[in-house]
Amino acid sequence: MTRTPVLEIAVQDPAGVRIAGEVGAARVELTAALALGGLTPSPATLELSIDEARRSGVEVHVLIRPRPGGFHYTDDELAVAERDVRRAVEAGAHGVVVGALGADGQLDGDAVARLRDAAGAASVTL
Repeated sequence: MTRTPVLEIAVQDPAGVRIAGEVGAARVELTAALALGGLTPSPATLELSIDEARRSGVEVHVLIRPRPGGFHYTDDELAVAERDVRRAVEAGAHGVVVGALGADGQLDGDAVARLRDAAGAASVTL
C-alpha cells in the first residue's frame, strides 16, 4: 500500500499559513522564534493564524514550548505549557506539538501525560 505524503510546513504567522495553503500543505506547525528552535506563539498570532487556516483549508498544530533551551521544565513552566495547550485547542487548533525531558535526559512521561490530558480530544504530536 502506497501512501501519499502529507506536506507540513513550520510557520510563524498568518502570512506563513496562507503561503503554506497556496503551495499545497495540508498542515502547518505554528511556532514563534524559529531561530531559537521554536516557542509557543502569542495568543494574537495563534488566533489570526487559525483564522487564516480556516480560509486556506490548512490544519494548524501549535508548538508548545514555554522557553528556549532544553526540554527539562520546572513545575511552573509545565503549568504555563498546560495552559497554552488548552488555549490553542480552545482557539481552534487541530492539535499541539509537545515534548518534555526529565533531569536524566529521558522522556518525562508524567509531564507529557499532563500536556496530552490538557489537549483533550485534540491531536498531540510528540
